[in-house]
Parts: sequence; C-alpha cells; structure tokens
Amino acid sequence: MIHSFRFGWLALPLVLGAWTQAPEPQTRLGDEITNKIGMKLVAIAPGKFLMGSTPEEIARVQGEGRNNGYDNEAPRHEIEVSKKFYIGVYPVTQGQYCGVVGTNPSWFSATGGGKDEVAGLDTDGFPVETVSWQDAKDFCDKLSKTEGKIYRLPTEAEWELACRAGSRSQFHNGDGAEALQKTGWYRDNSGGRTHRVGQLAPSAWGLFDMHGNVCQWCEDWFEADYYAHSPAKDPQGARIGECRSLRGGSYLSVPASCRCAARAYGRHDNRDNDCGFRVVMVP
Repeated sequence: MIHSFRFGWLALPLVLGAWTQAPEPQTRLGDEITNKIGMKLVAIAPGKFLMGSTPEEIARVQGEGRNNGYDNEAPRHEIEVSKKFYIGVYPVTQGQYCGVVGTNPSWFSATGGGKDEVAGLDTDGFPVETVSWQDAKDFCDKLSKTEGKIYRLPTEAEWELACRAGSRSQFHNGDGAEALQKTGWYRDNSGGRTHRVGQLAPSAWGLFDMHGNVCQWCEDWFEADYYAHSPAKDPQGARIGECRSLRGGSYLSVPASCRCAARAYGRHDNRDNDCGFRVVMVP
C-alpha cells in the first residue's frame, strides 16, 4: 500500500549523488542487554551530532523542479542527546508483539491479508506492522509493566543519533543505492513485502533494519519546520499536532526516503502494512 498522506513522493526518481563527508566523532556504544521476552537492546551513550540535511543534499534527492517532500529535513543543526538510552537491536517482531499484546495485526502473517506472499514462512521474526502509533504506545506500556522498567518510543533525535552510528552519510554505511542494498529492504530489493529482521548488514553500532523494511514510529508530534526552532538539547518534537513522526522508510520506499535524515509522518490512529516500530528502554 502506498499512502499519499505520508509519502506523496514515493514515486520520485532517485537522484542520489555522492555525499561523502568526514565521519563524526564516534559516540561510544555501550552494553547489550536481553529482556524477559528475548528482546535485545543496546546502550547508546549521550552525545552530539548533526541532525537533518544540508540544502545541497535536499536538492540532490529532490531533483531540480520536483516536489518539496524533503524540505522538512532542513536546516541541518547540531543536537545533543544528553542521557543514555537503550534501543532495540531490531524492530519489534510479530512474535514479540503477540507475546505481549496477545494478537498479531500484521498484514504479512499467516492470517493477514498478505498471507499468500509469506506462505510457508515463519513470520514470528518478521517486523510487526499494521500497527498505529497508539498501538505501539500501548505495547510499550504493557511491556513496561511486564519488565518493571520504562519502555517508550524513541524521539526523532534519539532515532537519528542511533541510525547514524557516528556517520554523516546518507545511510549509516555510506551513500547511494548500493550502500542501501547491503543494509535495508526497500522498493527495489524487497519483492513487495517485509522480511525477517536481521537478515542484512547491521550498523557499526550493531543495529539492524534502521533503513527500510518497516517505517518506525517515533514519540514526537510531527512539524514540518520544527528544525527551524528546535532546542539544541534533547528535542521532544512539536507540542501538539495532527500526525506523529515516522523514520527509516519501508519496503515500499525509494532510497531517498530511507536515508538517516528522511522524515515522514502519519496520523496516530493509522494502521498501514509498512509501519512498525522499535522501542527505547530508559535506564
């Protein structure tokens, strides 16, 4: 399904030029933990990074005279995430979601609308999808009670810090579609469906599926020009809005929509078969 409310530019031809820059100082990756339901999380240390895109990068991916779908990535600005947090190594899987909530809403499952596309496959390890922002929040609340710890969705700033893994490139492993093919399921290599998490290359910080497979809900209200007045320390997103932020792109997306800086959005109650989430645990 292609959802014009969120990715009205999904059919935009890819115009990705080289955007290689010197890497940012590495923010040290901390320890890895496994919680009671078998979910692996890694610690991300506090740090500063450059969030968003330069005008040159935005022009490169839009193409001269095309729509302004990526303008919400500007201006590029330094952000500090001041507190350590743990983030899921993978997006939440169907098996994990069902174990906590008791149901599996996923389209690409044995009982979902896309069951023929995954016939014969064990989809417990596929990312859960067809979940709304509110569904994701409810999962976090139930998991928090089970674990006795605080679980929530990442802020956009936390998500991008984790996704970049110390890089300034379009994807955490480099620039251009060749880099994306190694680390993410997107329009040109997904076969039109999601895939088991952890099958492609991880980032330098050991995170899988940050690009593609399923779009990932973030905590923030979405605001297109938020970066123009975002606080430099621990931004939390707009105070109120109509849509919530989504990051990472999906199996339906063109490479430009899977970049570290690419921002998207959806209504909090929308359930689409290209939207999932990963969790953050507060130490």
